[in-house]
Parts: sequence; structure tokens; C-alpha cells
Amino acid sequence: MADVFVSYARGDRNFARKLAAALESVGLTVWWDRDIPAGAAFDSAIERELDAARCVVVLWSATSTTSEWVRTKRRRPSSAASYSQYLSSR
Repeated sequence: MADVFVSYARGDRNFARKLAAALESVGLTVWWDRDIPAGAAFDSAIERELDAARCVVVLWSATSTTSEWVRTKRRRPSSAASYSQYLSSR
């Protein structure tokens, strides 16, 4: 189980990578889709990790507002202790 689940659009991958590294540098465990094992069912892996995370961070940008995956994760109820949303001005 990760401390933080990062939800982002593919076009924001570089920013998500930097955010994950910053969170990890302060001792938090971070899960984002680069951690999906080869051959694993993408949606099942995401659902499992989303349910297990202590916090969900949704990265909003011009790219992510058009991403059905990001919007779905935002609307989906989760057992995570908190949801945080970050708006990028990129």
C-alpha cells in the first residue's frame, strides 16, 4: 500500500515523475502507473492501488481535463483518507 496515489494524464508524465520523486524524498511511498507490472491488467492494478492508498493526488492541467481516466478516478469513491487536487498552469 502506498501513502500517495498520483493520478495524471499521460501528457503530464514528466511533472508526475517530479512530484513522485519529491514526495519520495520526504519519506512517502508513491504509486503511479509506471509501477504496473508487465502483463498486469491496467485497470485492475489501478483500482487496487487506488483503494489501498492513504491519499490520492489528482494533477489537473489542460491535458488532464480531457482525460477520461483522470476524471473517472476523481469521481470514484475511494477508501483513501484524503483527496488532494493540484492545478497546473502549464
